[in-house]
Amino acid sequence: MLNVDLVKLVYFSPTGTSKKVAAAIAEGIHSKIEYVNLTPPAANTIEFGEFRDDIAIIAVPVYAGRCP
Repeated sequence: MLNVDLVKLVYFSPTGTSKKVAAAIAEGIHSKIEYVNLTPPAANTIEFGEFRDDIAIIAVPVYAGRCP
């Protein structure tokens, strides 16, 4: 079993589906989850700290086989 203190869920999810899928994966790890939402335009100005000793799950939507 994986022993992780924190899972950082980093997502761009205009319709919410990418967030739901990534959250389901994160919940399966049974650790604390920190959500990092890159969807709103204001997210462009937010500075994020270094991800150290954590697991990051990164989720984006796919349109016609491509990520936006």
